[in-house]
Amino acid sequence: MTHYTIVPNEGLDSVRFGEPRTGLRERLGSFTSFQRGDSESPTDHFTEKGLLLSFDQEDSLEFIEVTPEAQVTHEGVPLFGRPYRHVLGDLREHGVEGSEDDQGVEFTDLGFALFTPAPDDPDEEVHGVSVFPRDYYPL
Repeated sequence: MTHYTIVPNEGLDSVRFGEPRTGLRERLGSFTSFQRGDSESPTDHFTEKGLLLSFDQEDSLEFIEVTPEAQVTHEGVPLFGRPYRHVLGDLREHGVEGSEDDQGVEFTDLGFALFTPAPDDPDEEVHGVSVFPRDYYPL
């Protein structure tokens, strides 16, 4: 299993925003590409690495999704493989607070979000982690 650490507003320890698509493809290996919604640029899915990478019009990395096929941490807290509420409690112990909604929690200042389909279910785990640069989402 591949392990990643979130680097706030910069990406992951081994995958950074602004990196070119061609370099990431060479470094990360096997992938498939697909068109997502009305995006002009295809998303690359590195299944074995647990990553979905989205790029801007210049083919520079602009958005990262980590799937449970990988492990990702923030402040040493594992974000997958445990109940969402436990993950949230551990992050709060590290002073990490976010904005919750019916799909999970967003840590806007740190550039990441946790997705879960049932945040009120005490046994439901995190299903996905999105990582984004500062000002990715307009206020």
